[in-house]
Amino acid sequence: MSFCPIYNSFATVLTCITGANSALGIGRASAHQFAENGAKAIYICDFNDSNLETHKRELASLYPKVDVHTRQFDASNDAAVKAVVDDAVKTYGRLDVFFANAGIVGQPKMFTDIEADEFLHTLKTNVVR
Repeated sequence: MSFCPIYNSFATVLTCITGANSALGIGRASAHQFAENGAKAIYICDFNDSNLETHKRELASLYPKVDVHTRQFDASNDAAVKAVVDDAVKTYGRLDVFFANAGIVGQPKMFTDIEADEFLHTLKTNVVR
């Protein structure tokens, strides 16, 4: 059975993964799975970019045929998300997979103490994307 029922392989797949900064997280693991299965290009993205370049070097050394791009942005920012998608489309002609993996904990407050804009920011990051 192939990794993805839509494609026999990921040899032509272009993907963008948000929430990919964690050293041991789902985003990083997903990037490795896409690369291992032959993705053409992977955009690894996160608000915190402290590990993105390390991940890029790791992916490039293990999977030299995969183009790896890093982007630092807030996944709740419409313009920033559009910019990375537009870059993929401009560079490769399309984007096949957008894995909205980014997530935040939200405010460490009683629910009744959370302002509407704080709550909406959490929803926009975790649910809307």
